[in-house]
Amino acid sequence: MGQVMDAESEENAAKHLVDYMGRITAWEARSDEDIAPAPGSALANDDRDTAYDPISFQIAHFRLNAIEHLGTIRTFFELTGGAVAVFSLYTLARASIEACALGIWILKGGTHAKRVKRSLIYVYAGERDVATLSRASGKDRDSEKVYARLEELKARVGSIRQSSISDIPSTTDILKEVDLSLSGLHMSGLAAWRICSGIAHANRHVAAATHEMRLLHDIDGKSGRFLMTSSITLMASVIGTALAYLDELQRLADRLSAA
Repeated sequence: MGQVMDAESEENAAKHLVDYMGRITAWEARSDEDIAPAPGSALANDDRDTAYDPISFQIAHFRLNAIEHLGTIRTFFELTGGAVAVFSLYTLARASIEACALGIWILKGGTHAKRVKRSLIYVYAGERDVATLSRASGKDRDSEKVYARLEELKARVGSIRQSSISDIPSTTDILKEVDLSLSGLHMSGLAAWRICSGIAHANRHVAAATHEMRLLHDIDGKSGRFLMTSSITLMASVIGTALAYLDELQRLADRLSAA
């Protein structure tokens, strides 16, 4: 159980990590940029029919969320002189991949109607979560008013008027769809997300299968005490995928924002 990483692959991965930290720094410098669709652009039209929470606002939020999580990885990397934590950084990478996946999924709808529908589905799911939190904290919230507003917006777009917006696909299904549009990834978004999720949820078996395990003490020839260390190769693959997702999110936003 566990990965055995050769020195050459870890050295190459370390070089990629340094490059990725530079790319993250460049993204951090853009974190305050707005998504500003040109008048008459596809995204401007999408914003019109998602007025409760315009798609361009959603994409800006997804991008900022992804950048901040990746930026925290970069900060850790710099403060520790290039160390790779065994568990915690994967939680941050996971959040970045998930944020970008949602935005790509919305923008990859293919048509105005599909983008609007996916955006409204996302908002509906978010309001449902807020309603649950409100009930748990004993606060009143008129979610039905929000749902009604979303239904009004949906009714503006004839081809989705009869469609349901109350169920959002699973993260797994969203990642599968997004991966279909991205080629050349060393590690798919779904694979990276699953690994990060396993580590984030303290799944010892996933961690042991993906990290380097060094035998410290053989007990009886069948079991022993092991030292688990993080794999630079794995960390580089996961961050590389997260950055590819972020690049794709921006590419789609730029294309749909153009006049």
